Amino acid sequence: MIRCIKLWTGADQRSHFEEGFIDLEPGVRGDALSGKFPITSASFHETDADPKLGWHPDPARQLVITLSGTLEFETPDGRFVLRPGDVLFTEDTSGAGHNWKVLGNQAWRRVYTILDPKAVVPYRPAAARPGAPSLDECSANPGSGGMIRCVRIWTEDDQNSHFEEGYIDLTSGGRDDRSSALAAAASISFQETASGGAFAWHTAPIRQLVVTLGGTLDFRTRDGEHFLIHPGNILLAEDTVGSGHSWKLTDDSSWRRAYVVLQPGAAVPFRARKLRRATA
Repeated sequence: MIRCIKLWTGADQRSHFEEGFIDLEPGVRGDALSGKFPITSASFHETDADPKLGWHPDPARQLVITLSGTLEFETPDGRFVLRPGDVLFTEDTSGAGHNWKVLGNQAWRRVYTILDPKAVVPYRPAAARPGAPSLDECSANPGSGGMIRCVRIWTEDDQNSHFEEGYIDLTSGGRDDRSSALAAAASISFQETASGGAFAWHTAPIRQLVVTLGGTLDFRTRDGEHFLIHPGNILLAEDTVGSGHSWKLTDDSSWRRAYVVLQPGAAVPFRARKLRRATA
């Protein structure tokens, strides 16, 4: 289950929240998945400490996906905690708004996806699914390391998939905040694969960002290269032709992830860093 908290403005012009989850339906290979729904852009942000924003509404209707860090949000209803792997569905774009602060010493790294005005988000309140795992269990995720790690995988002229290690390029802004440029996007969807899952050789169906919320995976290419994806990592998948790649889960967690489909030609703020590749 993918934990999701909805935040909206009531008729009293005050922000309210409720606990819930992203509604996933049975799909191929035993996976659970949501449908795709339209977004206009994706961007990445990092905040080291409490920015002291004060009470504020959100600038747009959006999904905020936490990669690392723990937050305490405050509304007139009370407080809730947002953890790595959680999704915040914000619709409080007017009124008194909400407040938040970083708990602990880990930076808040997150992805903002701006929703298309017609987007219907597959959100369900927690009460709609009795007997499901606790929402705290769903967000049990240690987060990422010292930056937003991103691995790019693409097809070379030899028709084999290759990869390079890198990170999301962030530039400094105000209030101890760093952010990326917007990447034009078409849709977002969510998927979950049970622990022990694997997928044999295949190509990416489309150029997309894969945001891992939970689970650790070993990806391999045909020439024996392999890399690990951890919670909070981003995969920039561009190997839409050729021999493809395979993956398998390596821990006891399910693989919970979001797929952000990019617009054709969209620029992604990926920066490569040279590391020695691991081989089988």
